[in-house]
Amino acid sequence: MDFEKLLEIRHSTRQFTDKKVNEDDLKEAIRLALTAPTSKNDQPQKLIVVLSDNKANLLKKSLGQDYNASNFLIIAYDEKNSRTRDYKNLNGGILSTSIFAGFLTLTLQYKNINSIWIGASDLEQIKKDFDLKDVSPIGVLAIGYEEKEELKQKKRKSVEEITEFV
Repeated sequence: MDFEKLLEIRHSTRQFTDKKVNEDDLKEAIRLALTAPTSKNDQPQKLIVVLSDNKANLLKKSLGQDYNASNFLIIAYDEKNSRTRDYKNLNGGILSTSIFAGFLTLTLQYKNINSIWIGASDLEQIKKDFDLKDVSPIGVLAIGYEEKEELKQKKRKSVEEITEFV
């Protein structure tokens, strides 16, 4: 699939089948996402792959909305291995890991694994529930296979609407 087509078909999936994600496809998507740039190549991103039903049910308690996905990725960064100290007003761990997460959503789609970024989640509770020491979660991706093809994406803003050339 060419890159432009990948960008066109990628969308947030809200209804998943109960089929578990193919672990080989998931590992390959993660491997490809690791090409994402990070500050001074510190690579602070950490993934917690939630495959078991027990852990998924525990995680769901910390999510602001119920997603019927059977698999989740907790996206986090290693606090000891991020360039936070070099930025005045930015957390370098969050910045680098967010770039990685963007790459990951695309590489998952490339492997025909659908996803949705879950922003409304209790990150502190997730940190406690999964005993994450020196690792800070920034978000969760629900992943899986789409139940049915969802509506096409809404019209996106134009280049002119979001860009100012100075």
